[in-house]
Amino acid sequence: MSRATLTGLLEAFGELFLVPGAFQASRFEAALKSEWAPGSLRDPLQCMLTGPRTGLDVLYAEHFLHGFRRPTVHLQASAHRTGSLLDPGLLEELAGIYALAGIEPVDVVHPDHLGAMVLLLGVLLQRLQVAEGPRADVLEFAARDLVERHLGPLLADIQKGLQDAGPKDPYRAAADALESCLGICGRVLA
Repeated sequence: MSRATLTGLLEAFGELFLVPGAFQASRFEAALKSEWAPGSLRDPLQCMLTGPRTGLDVLYAEHFLHGFRRPTVHLQASAHRTGSLLDPGLLEELAGIYALAGIEPVDVVHPDHLGAMVLLLGVLLQRLQVAEGPRADVLEFAARDLVERHLGPLLADIQKGLQDAGPKDPYRAAADALESCLGICGRVLA
């Protein structure tokens, strides 16, 4: 699989978890049709694509903003790490990774939000396509660090929080598909 294809999929996941109701089926369908997609990615993508697409903004709010039927599943790593919505230590760690990617986080999005960090990973992979020498080594280390120390643990907590949502829930399926996608990133970065 090419890094370009992987970065496009990461961008689609980033938007899905960052913007309530955002779902661009064509971007996920392209990955599903690809020969490179393993079963661990295909099955949850299929569930996402065959599940309901209306009311995703309401479902997003129920899961991630207000915890209507079950406890709120926070998408910010700080909430999972320290119980607060803004952990200064974590934000400082992430600030270095954002700086390496040449990204200045915007005030309306927490830099430790799952969607923002998935988009950051996509940018790091794009930068790696053209980087050489020591710059490539630094970007690769930052991307691995982001996956292993930040995205992986956060996603595992989110998956636990969505467990009761049922296997047909589109956001649970998206979290499972993203887990597979992060595994692919890990292999690409190894």
